[in-house]
Amino acid sequence: MSVADIAKGVAAARLGRALAGSAGTNLASTAAVGGHCFPLGRTGGKGVATSIGQVIDTFPFYLPLDVAVALATSALPLKPGTRTATTAAPA
Repeated sequence: MSVADIAKGVAAARLGRALAGSAGTNLASTAAVGGHCFPLGRTGGKGVATSIGQVIDTFPFYLPLDVAVALATSALPLKPGTRTATTAAPA
């Protein structure tokens, strides 16, 4: 789990809010998680840290549950085509 990936989720949420209010917050931060999982031209990650950054800014009361899901799923091996953490932790 990377501090930079958490910061990416927070930054996307704040930029989205500045540009388009709460709808922009959700759209931009969800796009950041999706972009982390499915980057163009290379293999992506699980999206765990980026989703935590999203939750920190958009729904902080959900953070303890998101962290629990992140801890439970981050130990799982990353297999092509699987996105366990982002599937289990709805944004």
